[in-house]
Amino acid sequence: RDADGIGDALKVIGGYIPGTLVHAARAAEMSHIFFGQIEHQLWQVFATHPPLEKRIQRIDPRWNGQFIERKVRHYNEQPSRPGAAEVGVGRAALVAAAMAAATVGDVEGVQAAVADAVFGPSPEELEAQTAEKHAIPVAFVNHSHEPLGASALVIALLMSTEEAIRQKQLATIADTGVKGLPELVHTLASGVHELGLPQRMPLLELCLPALKAMSLPQYRVFKNTLLQVIHADARTELYEWCLFQLTRHYLDPEFVQVKPSRARYRKLAKVTHHLRITLSVLAHEGSGDPEMAFRMGADELGLLKLQLMAREQCSVSAFSKAVHELADCYPLLKPRVLKAMALAASEDGRICEIERELVASMAAVMDCPLP
Repeated sequence: RDADGIGDALKVIGGYIPGTLVHAARAAEMSHIFFGQIEHQLWQVFATHPPLEKRIQRIDPRWNGQFIERKVRHYNEQPSRPGAAEVGVGRAALVAAAMAAATVGDVEGVQAAVADAVFGPSPEELEAQTAEKHAIPVAFVNHSHEPLGASALVIALLMSTEEAIRQKQLATIADTGVKGLPELVHTLASGVHELGLPQRMPLLELCLPALKAMSLPQYRVFKNTLLQVIHADARTELYEWCLFQLTRHYLDPEFVQVKPSRARYRKLAKVTHHLRITLSVLAHEGSGDPEMAFRMGADELGLLKLQLMAREQCSVSAFSKAVHELADCYPLLKPRVLKAMALAASEDGRICEIERELVASMAAVMDCPLP
C-alpha cells in the first residue's frame, strides 16, 4: 500500500531470483518486437511506459478508442488453368486497365498492351535459351528437371565406350531396381558422349537441383550406383574422380550430416609433398607447358625449390590422397592454394575444361570457394 512496502517486496524477490528484475524490465521494453505474447502479469509492475490507449489519448484526446483493423481480401475462386494463379494480380490489373483505356476500334493497341503485360518468357523459351547457352540439346534440359532423368544423365556421363565394360555397367544399373533407369541411361548415353568436354560440367550443374529432390533411400542407391559404374573397369579415371567429388560435395549436405575437415596444417611447409602432387597433375593434364605451369603455381606459394614430378608418379589415387590432405589446412591457407592452382591452370592464357574440372573438384573437396 505504500512505496516502502513495494520496495521491500521487490528486494525480497530480487534476493531469491538474482537478476530477474533486470531481465523482466528489459523483456517488457522489448516485448513489442515479438509476434506472440511473452509478457507476464508481474511485468506490469516494472512497466516503463503507460498502456498504449493512454498514450494515444494524451496525444489525441478526441480518439474514439478504436484501432484500425487491416482488411484482408480472400479469393474463393480457383485458378481457371494450372499456373494461372502464379502470374499474380498485377498482370490482370494491367490487362484490365489496357482494355478499359483502349477504344473499341483500337484492337492493335489492346493487343500490344496485353503483350506488354506478359512477364518474362515461357518455360519452353527458358529451356530453349538454356540449351542454346550451354550447347546442350533441349531434350537433355527437359530430363534434368526431374530426379529420374537427372540421375540418368549423370550416370550417362560415366558410361564407357567399350562394349564389354558398357554392358557390365548397364547390368549394374539394372540391379538397382529403379524402374526405367537402365532404359533411360541406354537411350541418353550416346548423345551425352557426343557432347564432349565443354558441356560436361554445365550438364552436371543442370542436374543437381533435381537430384536434391530425391529421398534419402533414393540418394543412397544413386550414389552407390555411381561408385559401381566407376569401378566397372577396375580403375578410376581422373575425370570420373572429379565428377564423383563434385556430385558428392553438392548433394551430401542435403541428405547426411557431413563431417567437416579437421584443421591440422597451419603452414604450407607441412603439405609441400601434397602440393607438389596436385600441381604436377594439374600441369600435366592442362593445355599449357607443364614446366611453366608448375613453376607459376609453385612460385605463387613461395615454394621456389619445388620440382615437377614425372607423369608416371601422378596417379589418381595419389592425387586424391593429396587433395584430401590439403583439405585439412587452416582456412586462411586454402584460398592461397586454390589461387596458385588457378594461376597454374591459366599459364597459357586460358583454362581448358579439364583444368576447370580439376580446380573445381579440389575446391569441393577442400570445402573452399573458387578464387
